[in-house]
Amino acid sequence: MVVALLAIAVMVGATQVHLARVRLANLADELAVAALADALQVAYVEAQLSGGTIRLDDAALAGSVAERLAQHDPRAWVDDVDVIAVASQDDATVQVVLSRSVAPFVGSAEWLPGGTVTLTATGSARAS
Repeated sequence: MVVALLAIAVMVGATQVHLARVRLANLADELAVAALADALQVAYVEAQLSGGTIRLDDAALAGSVAERLAQHDPRAWVDDVDVIAVASQDDATVQVVLSRSVAPFVGSAEWLPGGTVTLTATGSARAS
């Protein structure tokens, strides 16, 4: 009976961690799309005025991600998210890397050694 209960507890904990990682990956994708949309509006206008090509500014992308995270979000766990990196390598793709620590069991897992799991997720959006 004890082994069965422990197995169930491990499965519940693993499921919670997996779902938290999927949610974090979805948030990273959302932020990448939003940052790309914001940056393209500004970059398009600047390119039209200067007659140049569209360039995505990493600082503007990071600012857009930070602004979106600072807005009220009904998902309470979003407040625990840390932005690791926001960048555009080729002026067409935005990559957002997020991190979050989660407790793998229902409620607080402070009684466990190393009671949290740190998750990292990457989201990207590409303009074509």
